Amino acid sequence: MTVAVRRALATVATGGLAVMSIAIAATPAAAATFATTPKAHCGPGSLPETGLQGEVPLADQMDGRSQQGYRCNLQLVGRYAGNGGAIMMAWYGHCAYMATGYSPSDPDWNKLKGVVVIDVSDPRHPKETARLQTPAMINPWEALKANATTGLLATGEGGSFPLAGPGAAGPIFDVYDVKHDCAHPRLDDSVSLPDGKGHEGDFAPDGKTYYQSSLSAAPSKSVIAVDVSNPKHAHEVTAWSSTYGPVHGLQIADNGNRGYFMIAGMNAGSGDNDGLLSVDTSQIQQRKPHPQIRVISHLFWHDSGEAQLGRVVRIKGHPYVITTDEFGAETEPHEACAKGQPPYGFVHIVDIGNERHPRLVNTIRLQVNDPANCAKVLSEQNAGFSLMYSGHYCTADDPNNTTAIACAWLSSGVRVFDVRDVMHPREIAYYNPPAHLDENTIRGGAPYFDVLVGTRTKDSTATQIRWLRDPRTHQEELWFISGENGFQVLKFTNGAYPFTPHPAAAADTTGWPPVGDVIRPTSAATGALLIMLLATAIFANRPTRRLTRG
Repeated sequence: MTVAVRRALATVATGGLAVMSIAIAATPAAAATFATTPKAHCGPGSLPETGLQGEVPLADQMDGRSQQGYRCNLQLVGRYAGNGGAIMMAWYGHCAYMATGYSPSDPDWNKLKGVVVIDVSDPRHPKETARLQTPAMINPWEALKANATTGLLATGEGGSFPLAGPGAAGPIFDVYDVKHDCAHPRLDDSVSLPDGKGHEGDFAPDGKTYYQSSLSAAPSKSVIAVDVSNPKHAHEVTAWSSTYGPVHGLQIADNGNRGYFMIAGMNAGSGDNDGLLSVDTSQIQQRKPHPQIRVISHLFWHDSGEAQLGRVVRIKGHPYVITTDEFGAETEPHEACAKGQPPYGFVHIVDIGNERHPRLVNTIRLQVNDPANCAKVLSEQNAGFSLMYSGHYCTADDPNNTTAIACAWLSSGVRVFDVRDVMHPREIAYYNPPAHLDENTIRGGAPYFDVLVGTRTKDSTATQIRWLRDPRTHQEELWFISGENGFQVLKFTNGAYPFTPHPAAAADTTGWPPVGDVIRPTSAATGALLIMLLATAIFANRPTRRLTRG
């Protein structure tokens, strides 16, 4: 979409739309070029990459080396392969939910379609316990999410592929109860939303509202808020249209009062809006009559495109949004390379300490994202669009005290980065699953994989990633899915993670280690203690003041 078209859309009358006009702070991204992130140092037991950082060299794809995979300071604990996965995985308790996207032409489509429920009580031997086959679960695309507070699992219907027929984007919204028995979810509601159109989405923190994003711009509805406070009667609250461009992934934060929407520009290098839109969602959170979404600020960049997701984190107490882009600067990698721009998307780190003036402070990019390596990586491009070596989803070890992020980097696999020093992030581990050449392995995500990723001589990982400490082994683990290998559990090796706190960061590492789901009680107790100590210190040093009558 060109800049001229976007400007024209901004003038479209918004009668009946949930839009409020306010003064908007527009912050241009800095034009600085950031360095490639340092590679991980691989310890014993690793099977390192043979080419560039993040690359599956064409030679490896041809001679079979890619069928061994690549690993560095991460080791496979267990997996449930099934017929491979599609794009998204969700989780609750000891269970994982693997989206699939079987082709309707598959002879076993009626039997196999839907979200696979996986019991991970024993991480070494995950097992399937059910398949969810209501309409929206047939192909959830990127919308499949669970909420830890309410124990709800929900998704909108379909995504980009296939473009028509079962699994295409539609109005159905499904919500399941996974709190009572995560291995056997119970359907609460399957409802047609007036403005519903599946693609992406996520819950507000309290789990009472699900925000569905459609990858659409005005005059179409971009974001639909769904009330799931009574999950047996889910219903649309409001719908909002973006005049900035299509809304892709999103996150709701600040107790439901703030939203971070990603504006997806397919050709950012040619001027399309691409980046972060910060919005006020408090009227929806408070269930005001006729609630409106208000835009606070935006930050766009042009070195990569089709912005995918933004995740809010706190690093040493300061708020940032970790974002990903699933395209390079242009839709086609060769077009970006011809302009000296990055061929594939990567991570942008945005400082939101001043929400009206967000700042781009750094990026995380691999060698495959560097335009200097275009000649090599373009020879490996075997699918449409610039998805192959792009970052797609990143997840923090602890959003409230982030020290590391794990990113699904499509055909570069799972990449883990130390982000304690925002200005100097470094890679610490990676795991790129082995390629499989048989068609049966990839049936679970065939339409997505074949069209967007390409040949099966390399795998693809697109999902959000779960950080978890196994309560029995005390190992730090990662859960994820990939197109050819299905659901997998990894563990860190060689002391790569957790980190040993260094003196400069000692004040930020109380309740160590900050890993996923096992830290909340410790962190809460520590937080209460810190507040009490801080209050004591303040009042102890407070000057005495005499009260006088005026």
